[in-house]
Amino acid sequence: MNSKKDMIMNLFKALKLEVPEGFFFSERFGLFQKVNKKIYVYVVPEMHTRWKVQAYERGTAAMCSLEARIHWEETGEVHNLSREELIMRYRNNIIKLFRLADNWLEKYGESMDEVEKDIYSPFCESGWQGKDITTRNLEV
Repeated sequence: MNSKKDMIMNLFKALKLEVPEGFFFSERFGLFQKVNKKIYVYVVPEMHTRWKVQAYERGTAAMCSLEARIHWEETGEVHNLSREELIMRYRNNIIKLFRLADNWLEKYGESMDEVEKDIYSPFCESGWQGKDITTRNLEV
């Protein structure tokens, strides 16, 4: 039986994706991880059709500080796309999550003081905007 890592790496190969520099796959938890000083991020595959990126403050045992999700077929426009268009969007969205993770690592590595103002924070006063970023442009 294939390991979680083998399955994900086979998906990456099929999508012609490479794991971005500095991320490593945790076989135990089935996700990619990266750390920068006060923050660590996870890029998490969920049942092969959904992915999410989450950020946590190091040294805490709380819920995530930031989160954004993508879906294969969550949006209403999915029926208007060809299979090739869906695959390309899925590929680009996985890349988008890794970029967002790197942005968070850079932005909040030194200090998490402003994290609750981020639109991807569940505590953002204007409302969390990370529930489904499948068809949205990357906002940093």
